[in-house]
Amino acid sequence: MLAPEDAAAKVRRAEIEFMPIAQREFPAGEWLRGPLNPLLRETLLSGNGAMEPLDARVVRDTVAEFERGAGHHESRLWALLMYGLWRRVCAGAGA
Repeated sequence: MLAPEDAAAKVRRAEIEFMPIAQREFPAGEWLRGPLNPLLRETLLSGNGAMEPLDARVVRDTVAEFERGAGHHESRLWALLMYGLWRRVCAGAGA
């Protein structure tokens, strides 16, 4: 299992930290397709209860669409990832 802090360590802080403020953009799509993809897939698709009470089919289809580049689901998947991590860590789901 990939720990959230290990996945986050792969994201280069300098990418954002040293950009001029006008150019700062949250690169969720790039991160979710890249270094955070294993954590995204494990959290959203593992069937460990982290996504309850959401419809697992809809979550799975959204991830698949995003990974194929067929949909702009970056914000939605980021929110789902945060929800799943919260459920895992704080609510004890999927532990």
